[in-house]
Amino acid sequence: SIPHSVELHYWNETQMNYYAFGKLDDSNRDEETTISAGIYKGDTLIYKTEINCDKGTWKNTIFNKQRKYQKLLKGELDTKKTSCKAGEPFDIILKVNNYHAMNWIFNAQALQHDIKRYTKVWWERVVNGRPLVVPNVKKPAVTITSKYHANQATKYILEGT
Repeated sequence: SIPHSVELHYWNETQMNYYAFGKLDDSNRDEETTISAGIYKGDTLIYKTEINCDKGTWKNTIFNKQRKYQKLLKGELDTKKTSCKAGEPFDIILKVNNYHAMNWIFNAQALQHDIKRYTKVWWERVVNGRPLVVPNVKKPAVTITSKYHANQATKYILEGT
């Protein structure tokens, strides 16, 4: 568990990322090998991913506005691109684009594949007297509708079995 600043401006930085690195251990082979990581407000989940290395699957969960846990997405790991074998290192990244747009990356493999394209207007950046316009910007198509937003997170927790 890693506590973070609750200062609002700290969380408003675009493209904020959480990184965690580890090494898979095979000492608990009575259980399935799993990795979970998530952000929380206090003890309340905002957004989390769970990776089951033995099954080669992943699922993302939120605590929704109706105060219930909700599976948001699930899928299979591409075993040609990544592995979860004992003794191997791993990385898990949560990329926060804004309050509602976040995506998980495991061993350099995006767990959400859908993207949306839009035109970004930077009103605070002026070029030749006009706002800077960047066409065809890509970002994850996943909208996180948790009870709390990314800017309200106070903890990042990584767990493994």
